[in-house]
Amino acid sequence: MTAETAGGLATGIIAWYDFKAGTEALVIAGDSVLSDHLAGRGIKTRSLSIAESARDPFLKASCGCFDYVIAIGMLEKCREPLLMLKHWGSLLKAGGHLLLGAENRLGVRYFCGERDPATGEVFQGIEHYHHKQPESVKVMKHRLYAKSELTAFLDSAGFNSRSCYSVFPRLESARFIYAEDYLPNEDVSMRIVPQYDSCGTVMIDEQHLYTDLIENRLFHQMANAFLFDCSSETTSGILSVTVSAERDERLRTATVIRAGGTVEKRALTDASLENLRKIEENLAYLKSRGIQTVPAGLSGHSLSMPYIEGQPAVQYLRDLLASDREKLIEEMDHFRDLILKSSPRVEKPENIIPGYTEADGIILEKAFVDMVPINAFYSGEDFVFIDQEFCFENYPANAIIFRMVAFLYDLNSDRMALLPQDFFFDRYGISANMAKWIAMSIDFAKSLCTDEKLLRYSTQHTVSYNRIEANRRKLDAHVIGDCFSGITGKNVYIWGCGNFASKFYAFYKNDFTIAGIVDSSSAKWGTMFHDKPVSPPRILNDCDRKNSKVIICMKDFWEVYLQLQDMGFENIGVYDANRIYDGRQGAVSCLLRREGNTTRKKYRVGYIAGVFDLFHIGHLNMFRRAKDLCDYLIAAVVTDKGVRDGKKREPYIPFEERIEMVRSCRYVDEAVEIPYDYPGTVEAFQKYHFDVQFSGSDYVNHPWWLEQQKWLREHGADLVFFPYTEQTSSTKIKALIEKGLL
Repeated sequence: MTAETAGGLATGIIAWYDFKAGTEALVIAGDSVLSDHLAGRGIKTRSLSIAESARDPFLKASCGCFDYVIAIGMLEKCREPLLMLKHWGSLLKAGGHLLLGAENRLGVRYFCGERDPATGEVFQGIEHYHHKQPESVKVMKHRLYAKSELTAFLDSAGFNSRSCYSVFPRLESARFIYAEDYLPNEDVSMRIVPQYDSCGTVMIDEQHLYTDLIENRLFHQMANAFLFDCSSETTSGILSVTVSAERDERLRTATVIRAGGTVEKRALTDASLENLRKIEENLAYLKSRGIQTVPAGLSGHSLSMPYIEGQPAVQYLRDLLASDREKLIEEMDHFRDLILKSSPRVEKPENIIPGYTEADGIILEKAFVDMVPINAFYSGEDFVFIDQEFCFENYPANAIIFRMVAFLYDLNSDRMALLPQDFFFDRYGISANMAKWIAMSIDFAKSLCTDEKLLRYSTQHTVSYNRIEANRRKLDAHVIGDCFSGITGKNVYIWGCGNFASKFYAFYKNDFTIAGIVDSSSAKWGTMFHDKPVSPPRILNDCDRKNSKVIICMKDFWEVYLQLQDMGFENIGVYDANRIYDGRQGAVSCLLRREGNTTRKKYRVGYIAGVFDLFHIGHLNMFRRAKDLCDYLIAAVVTDKGVRDGKKREPYIPFEERIEMVRSCRYVDEAVEIPYDYPGTVEAFQKYHFDVQFSGSDYVNHPWWLEQQKWLREHGADLVFFPYTEQTSSTKIKALIEKGLL
């Protein structure tokens, strides 16, 4: 982790900690992020690598010199962890603290599919590196440990007095820290956003495992990381910490809950101190409007509040959703009324709000956009609000009411089955303008962080459920095998007529004999799928199974796969429209070998796409240049419909004649049709696996084409731009034709 990759995220693990003023700290690290943070807090800091901290001259000269030794993610990189702990312990003053942060090899993120950082493979740490050779494990430069192993090391090194905290989502971007004897009393799945280094291997939705882990007392054992505070001094009684290090500096805070019933929200930057003042003012304003709020007082850089014993409002409402529908509606109405009560209404909003319509509803003079169930408790009598950081002027109440409902359901299908969220959207009159409320909610979320580095880090390390599902499909497809195995020379039946089937048909209708389209839905029987009728599955009973193959082109395919097996089919394939299948390059290589081609040009297979209307010397020159650089050249031709919709004109030469002229060119090895619905570079690469695509130089600085070039290079191919022939071009010829000069 460096400052370049994630800004202040790496400091979250210690940003909340009560370091004493005028003390000295040694940071064991590979970069300066933590030491710079401590220096900014007035701590005299020295930073060393693991090796530097273990050298005898330093150990002898610095024995008992430091108040703190901080090693975050370092013990896993030590070949002799116990020895290093003893070394670090020798550097502490009496009563000094060792702050040791370590990943957990039994962390829930590794069960979900995150690659083990020590080996780069999934599940290796969970298996305790059992399948690695014993000698290789001994010399591994990086490995993870479970909590029992870490505590055994600490005991043996003499750190018998310590506090342990569980860390989520991960050590290098710690946001939620819980004492090992404390369990959250809220639905943390709404707060903890998992992060990964290998999003492509994650196959379980970690975010929605937390509730089960808490209920089954596995939350701490399967924490993604641990922080140990080792010292002979008494601990501070901290139960949990929430660090908002992922936000902009103006909003960066840490909320610390202590045993004994106190909550402290700390400003982590000078800019965020103003944010605490706003919270204090906003809570006081809401109280003046008759809204119950937690009492809060600002002192120094901290806002202090009592700990609320009530049930989190979101959990209270969800319990009602499952148990008492009428009571839920009553409480939701009351929550909505509190939002409307929180501020005076704008009179004649059409005079103030540009584009205002009646569908926008009530406009609040002072709108508290975070008056939502995750920022409130239910005291047994009423809702008590906390953390009201944001107040917008002249803002639609409906935008807040939308968020109130959205947080209740959190896109959970089980909750929606009990009572659809549309019931509340309709009840509160916000359905008609739904797109606006969704957009405003997204815009608000985006406003919390505008730091490009933080946003880039978040994008790279978070995974959506759609991505998880896609990863599962890849696994399923690999279990079943390559759908093109055993397809050559067979009659192909496509099962399905959705997007996957359309892509398969567009890609391969000319490569294989498509004997029929099959679908389970009787509503689709007899309808046309492109140029073929959709048939019921029973037609497969009469086909020649020995010479046929069924390709399932569906996202959820297992039921159909098992049905085909029950019907006695053996030659079954499953097509994943998002997968890049192997095979095309191998076929080209065989063809070249048969033709005795022994040249070794820069590229094996080249690809060039175009309309190639009014074929002229410029086209010929491009094909010649391309062929000079590759052994096998594929020329892809745009269909007439593609020209009409893409170029907004009629082609001069029909597609059948254009592709035949291209095919007849001696520099072109293969002329193919560009599928109308899948004309892009990515789709072309998925099918042809070319080494290089050639394009005209007029696109050389075009952002979209540069993105395609980047994508191809990431997948082992390239995009090369050729200059057009200046004297002759299709555009010039067409201009002459239109002027009657040709």
